[in-house]
Amino acid sequence: MILRRTLTTAAVLVTSAVSAVAVSGSAYANTGPGYTEFCTQPFAKAGGACFYSDNDSFKLTDNYADGLRSVLRWELGDRAKKGTPGYIIRRGECHNTLGANKTIVCDYDFPEGKLNGTSRYLVHFKVESQDGPSGRPVYYVGGPIGYVSGR
Repeated sequence: MILRRTLTTAAVLVTSAVSAVAVSGSAYANTGPGYTEFCTQPFAKAGGACFYSDNDSFKLTDNYADGLRSVLRWELGDRAKKGTPGYIIRRGECHNTLGANKTIVCDYDFPEGKLNGTSRYLVHFKVESQDGPSGRPVYYVGGPIGYVSGR
């Protein structure tokens, strides 16, 4: 009888501890409702970038001390115009000139809206490293497609 109570108590304590870790833990810092992160490969020679749908911003990191700048190139697509020449409605660039292991944030204001229950607007982005403001790309890493507003 004492052994049964001890085993039952131990099982309840282990279950409670596992539940507490599962509920309180998060894969990313500063996450919350509406927060979605879309990222390239983090340690690519070109650099690494993430798009944050909760505030329409990119973080761009230069990964290597190679004398090259990391450049984020993005395009904003409107899914309501998919398959037409007007699908891409905006383009932009963000240049990290701070050097190796430095990160910058580039903020934008993208339109929001829904189409068929999900975000109407998509962000396509990639990171390239280049020599100077208009140099030819040396390294390249493609990014995922991110949903504006994360939905």
